[in-house]
Amino acid sequence: MTHARVLYEFGDFILDAGQRCLVRSDTQAAIPLTGKVFDTLLYLVEHAGDTVEKDELLRSIWPGVIVGAALADCW
Repeated sequence: MTHARVLYEFGDFILDAGQRCLVRSDTQAAIPLTGKVFDTLLYLVEHAGDTVEKDELLRSIWPGVIVGAALADCW
């Protein structure tokens, strides 16, 4: 999934979809996130204000993958 230079600001953070990074807005310090964690955060930010069902999130982040019960139960 590629994104143009889109920035989301929330709280003390800036999420840069194009650069795939999360930074603190006050210090510009990067916060390391793994790929799926970043994808999950981005999906939730892009759907802010919406109710995101677990199955929808799993289909979006892990398309075509059968997600085990251990991971699914984390939600």
